[in-house]
Amino acid sequence: MRGNASKSILKETLRSRLGNFVPCDTRFLLGENFSKTAKEIHFAVIKPPRLQPTAVAGEVNDFVKRCFYTQALVPRALNLTTACPDFLDREVDLLLNSGSSLAFRKADGEGAGTLFGCQLMVSWDRDDDYEIVEDCSLASWHTAAAEIAMEENAQLPQVAKPTRMEGFLRQF
Repeated sequence: MRGNASKSILKETLRSRLGNFVPCDTRFLLGENFSKTAKEIHFAVIKPPRLQPTAVAGEVNDFVKRCFYTQALVPRALNLTTACPDFLDREVDLLLNSGSSLAFRKADGEGAGTLFGCQLMVSWDRDDDYEIVEDCSLASWHTAAAEIAMEENAQLPQVAKPTRMEGFLRQF
């Protein structure tokens, strides 16, 4: 998409989809009891707290809020930990209840069992009625979405020019 006309069409399309959120389904992509140790790393599926409350979900919740959301570029720029705690709680809750997320721990030796990382993700069934926004770059889509978010909530920080690396930096 090029030019202001295309940008306004993109924003109009995205604005029409406000309120279409990621479904809160639980799908065990690797199996409900998946657990594996490779070399010095033990990784296992995080049991969804809504199905089986465990200390692991609470530990991962604290870990990502302390580490990822305070250090990654986009969450830090938006100051999610203090400016949007309700949003942050909903996002982490969605990820922890997905059945697709993994916790990484040191397998043996000193500090065995210590949580040192995680992979938080969610997956859902394909919606065949979803209309793809064609001919649009990832950067322009994210910029337009950020502008809409700012129009909806003026308390958010101003949109900065995105770089290609920002999307990759959000991964922990």
